[in-house]
Amino acid sequence: MTGIKKPKRGLYIANGAIGDFLMTISVFKAIHTVDPQSHLLVLTSRNLKLLTDIAKQYPFVQLFNINDPLTYLPKLLSYEKTYIFSPYPFGRENIKVQFYKVILQILTLGTIIRFSKNPQSRTFFDLEDTYFINQGKISYYFIGQAIDKTPPRYDYLPDDRIFHNVGVTPQHYIVMHIFASNPIRSLPEKRWVEIVQELKQTYPNIPVILSGSSDDYQKNREFLDSLHCIPCFETTWAERCTMIDNCSLFIGVDTGITHLASLLQKKIVEIGNLSNPTWLVTYNPNAIVLFSKKDCICKGNKLSQCFSEVDGKQYFRCMLNVTNKEILDAASILLKN
Repeated sequence: MTGIKKPKRGLYIANGAIGDFLMTISVFKAIHTVDPQSHLLVLTSRNLKLLTDIAKQYPFVQLFNINDPLTYLPKLLSYEKTYIFSPYPFGRENIKVQFYKVILQILTLGTIIRFSKNPQSRTFFDLEDTYFINQGKISYYFIGQAIDKTPPRYDYLPDDRIFHNVGVTPQHYIVMHIFASNPIRSLPEKRWVEIVQELKQTYPNIPVILSGSSDDYQKNREFLDSLHCIPCFETTWAERCTMIDNCSLFIGVDTGITHLASLLQKKIVEIGNLSNPTWLVTYNPNAIVLFSKKDCICKGNKLSQCFSEVDGKQYFRCMLNVTNKEILDAASILLKN
């Protein structure tokens, strides 16, 4: 029928990263609350099954394999307007993703929204602000009105079997997630040993659960077993969400699972880094983000070479110089409140 306004669709080409995807669908949850006609179409070539599990409670989000255009092009072409956006500046993406964006922009007459330091450009993000302060910016371009700047809680379907599987009581354990996609964004093993030992001495009646992927465990099994904590590496997405949602405290590095804890509004100690605050959990009022400017020679860029070596491995200085005392003091503050 003519005269019926077609709904708008946002197009997000995902890199498969959990944190980027979680924050993106949370922004769209806020947008969808204001405009139920808006939808998010996600294209990815990596982690399609996992991202589909993450978005299971979000019916307005549809995921497709980017390499199978016949499944998504008809949908894109049927919508009034497509906004193509990315968590990366143009040039940071690989050539294939850049090519797809340009082609899809031409086919859909869409608008590309991305990082930019140019105040005249149409940006999704302002490099000086957090992700959720900037969700208002995309809403103006996408639905023409502002939305609540408070991050919406992440939705998932709980699976309480995890408590029996790991042998803990809800609201009475600490979760630690010490692995990042790049080892440079963590701490040396001996530091984690010291932190875990001090946590156990200070809180002898609170169990400590180690979170991570099965790959994390296989690659670091001897070290992880030496920590004598409760391992939790073989879980479904629902079990992982349930475990984190019911912890007393979450301690983690800059990684997607830390963003999951933040979007569940948990008390968090994040050992972060001097990067764009968009990528840190500063949007969570229950989080304490730690990093150090001591000896730092970079401009606050995750791709910088501002690192030190410990036992032959490289670590960001801004993380390495965060002391055990700072981490434990932050944990103490959050556990008391």
